[in-house]
Amino acid sequence: MLNFLENSGPFQACNGPDLPLPIRPVVSYGAEAWTLTKKEEKALLIFERKIFRRINGPKFENGEWKSRTNRELEEISKGENIVKWIKG
Repeated sequence: MLNFLENSGPFQACNGPDLPLPIRPVVSYGAEAWTLTKKEEKALLIFERKIFRRINGPKFENGEWKSRTNRELEEISKGENIVKWIKG
């Protein structure tokens, strides 16, 4: 499963919000049979934040572009993440 989450994955070519992707269902396919280790949970959270950064894009603040922080991404997603969604 971790190989799927690496940079050469199927979401490498996603160029932003103009391409709506059902990320959670695709990544979590077959999740009812998974036993997630802490390492896999961490990898899923990192992957999800990476995709959210790509979808939401940088923000323009004080005359310069800045990448969104993990806290900002959590506020945008209202505290929901893929691990909570899988564990249901």
